[in-house]
Amino acid sequence: MPRPSRSTAIIEVGLALLRTRPYLELTLDDVAEAAGVTRGLLLYYFRTRENFFIEVARHYVRDSITNFGPGPSKPGEPEWLENEVEHFLQMMQRDYLLTQAITVEMAGLEGQREVIDEMNNFTAARVCTYFGITPEHELLMGVLRAWGRACVDLALRGLKAPFVTEAQLKDIMLAHVHAVVGVVLDASRQTSGNIVHT
Repeated sequence: MPRPSRSTAIIEVGLALLRTRPYLELTLDDVAEAAGVTRGLLLYYFRTRENFFIEVARHYVRDSITNFGPGPSKPGEPEWLENEVEHFLQMMQRDYLLTQAITVEMAGLEGQREVIDEMNNFTAARVCTYFGITPEHELLMGVLRAWGRACVDLALRGLKAPFVTEAQLKDIMLAHVHAVVGVVLDASRQTSGNIVHT
């Protein structure tokens, strides 16, 4: 296996730190110390603290996309969607602070929106395939991107709530996606019949 570049190794240190400490408490000095490099070298690679953490977020999202596994083998496979939501909740549980940093605390940083959009587009396209619809159905893609954002928000709130279990969060997410997709598909059929099946 090839050795990661020095900048990639530093990004991985940033990921490890964000899994254990809030973004707002981390400094470049903390990262440099943990990575065994100077602050100057960190700035040479990433220019600013914000650029560094956006690169960390981008790396995390791309790695997460790679690790999600295959999409549905055929439309309507109930186990696939249930497994997808379970995998998502496990990822959120493991990477709670990291996800909170990327989705909430980094809001407004240049590049943050694109990082989040990359994950939401990935999720929406996979779930579109699950429902047997091509991603060209723009309204459905928009609804599924919004569902993805809602799932992140629900997980960030629900995983720390003492009265909600992970199984209940999964049920809420599954019921939500089926309900909103059902409404969009019914509306599309009634108005124009422009649903494009895969």
